[in-house]
Amino acid sequence: MKQISTKGNTLKVYIFLLTLLFNVTLSNSSEIYKNIFSIDLGLGTAYNIHKADFNAFKGMYNCCNFGDASHFGILGGIDLNYNLANSLEVFVGIDYADRSATLSYDEVLSIYNETTKLITQVTNRYNLEANLKNIEIELGFKYILVQDFISGPLKLISAGKLFFPLTSDFIQMKEAVSPEGHVLNINGENVLEYEMASGNISDRYSPGLGFNVGIQNHLISGEKTSFTQSISFDYCFSNIVDNVDWKHYSINLLLGFNFDVYGEINSSMDENIQTLAEEKAPVKDSATIIPVIRDTINPKLNFAKIISDFHIEKGYELLCSSPKITCIFFDKDSNKIPDSYLQYDKSISQFSNPIKLHNNILYDILAILESNRNATITLAALNSGDEEVTLVDNRIEEVKNFFLKNGIDGKRIRKTESINKSNEKFETGYSENRRVDINLEEVLLTDFVSKNMFDNVVGYSKIELDTLDILFPKRLKIEDKYEKYITMKSDMLHSYKIPSAEYDESLHYKVTYMDTLEADTTFKFPKARMRIEQHELKTDNFMAVLTFDYNSDQLSDISKQTLLELLQFLPEGVTIMISGSADISGTKDRNEELTQRRANNAKSFLEKNSNGKVFKFIETIDSERYSNATPVGRFLNRSIRIKIKKED
Repeated sequence: MKQISTKGNTLKVYIFLLTLLFNVTLSNSSEIYKNIFSIDLGLGTAYNIHKADFNAFKGMYNCCNFGDASHFGILGGIDLNYNLANSLEVFVGIDYADRSATLSYDEVLSIYNETTKLITQVTNRYNLEANLKNIEIELGFKYILVQDFISGPLKLISAGKLFFPLTSDFIQMKEAVSPEGHVLNINGENVLEYEMASGNISDRYSPGLGFNVGIQNHLISGEKTSFTQSISFDYCFSNIVDNVDWKHYSINLLLGFNFDVYGEINSSMDENIQTLAEEKAPVKDSATIIPVIRDTINPKLNFAKIISDFHIEKGYELLCSSPKITCIFFDKDSNKIPDSYLQYDKSISQFSNPIKLHNNILYDILAILESNRNATITLAALNSGDEEVTLVDNRIEEVKNFFLKNGIDGKRIRKTESINKSNEKFETGYSENRRVDINLEEVLLTDFVSKNMFDNVVGYSKIELDTLDILFPKRLKIEDKYEKYITMKSDMLHSYKIPSAEYDESLHYKVTYMDTLEADTTFKFPKARMRIEQHELKTDNFMAVLTFDYNSDQLSDISKQTLLELLQFLPEGVTIMISGSADISGTKDRNEELTQRRANNAKSFLEKNSNGKVFKFIETIDSERYSNATPVGRFLNRSIRIKIKKED
């Protein structure tokens, strides 16, 4: 079957698309919007499907029997996008695509064996391996279906496409398939397969004409960047070769990266921005809006409303410091203390995230040794089963030298062989056993419980913005001077817990959009207007994390001390919620049983030492876990968490 000529059709399609682009651009040139260019980079795979009918082809033996085929190939490229309007982009793309495929046909023959006098059926397979690589150019449109789908826009893609051959080779093979022992006799030699023909496919389309449709999702990752995921469908109208009805289409999956480049705006936009600045509406109460508008900004941004609810909370709250994992984890085959342990972070407090707190463990133990002259430490080390045994002593020497260099007398540092080894039947056990345990004697590095006085400004504010032509709402960034006190931040909702002594009667906000537009405001909210809530003992923020050794349910001395201190402060009748967890090593049933034993032991200890106080207990499996990606996280997950609930 002869291929219908595509050169005239190709020219007509491109003339139409270029004319449409020119007309749309002119029609929008007087509109007030910002021209946004963006670049898409993508890499992925194409599932190529070949539909072939070789009945009209006489070039090779049995080619008329080749049928359909499929093949995965690499697909990657770049799109240059130009924003025509808020929801419409035109783009030009260039891709590298592997469109290869192997077309096969099985030939079944009946062969008479003169020796056995039997007729045997044998199967030979003919393979046509087509190595087809393309450079493909597309021109089309991207339309935003949903502005804020997950964390960015969801776009519909539609484009015309040209397929230019880059590589066009073929090999035709014949192979013996069955029965076992069947071979091919080629020139007196028995072989399992042989090459029948090979060469270049000289009459491929040049170019082929087709189209592409699909959807593209953006996940915003920065002010001007986003990760993209695309699924699309390609179809080529043109036959791969002139004298065969052989077409291909594909389903494409691409992962990529998008970043924006900004263009200039026209003078009518400047006038509109100036008018906007002059016609700002006054804000109620004492809020003052000071828009900072640059020469090239558009869209427009204003504060519309600030909804707030603040009050003062005073009283006492029960707190427990974060648990400390008193060991140093080493890199494989290394006795050098990792740098993360040698850089003391002063911003970390005793109530900080325990994974971050662990990086300060050497300095925390050093401080205890300096303030308690009778305190001593014992060091015990391990190596994993895939390391040299000599690393044990070398690692102990490294930790010992840290304390010696910081003024601790060597007589206060001893070595011990007592250490709890993790099971190396699990991969996680190897990294957990590359460590040195540091055990304090004569003093506890305790997770202490305390009753703390507090006086805080607590509440939230919700910012409502008046936006015009905001294309990507997720790229709005809101900052305020109390950001370090924000305990929750979701879109435009800010939740605060500010020490009263540091609150200066006002809140100041600045909004930035894609580094091109800024607006700020100061909102007055004096403490005199706030209601006061007095708390005798607040327990909402209390959580004690009690850790256990590997495969153990026994409470450590530190855990027992923590529970005893807790009992001193608890009023009778409160509910003690105990939730246990285990790390990822071991089976689910084994971990759940171990977790339950840990929770039961903590409950029994509290009941035994309650001095007549009656409490309610709730025991659960803990769903709150630290990351199991590091040894520290897994050590922390061998734990129980204790929270306190007071009756309303």
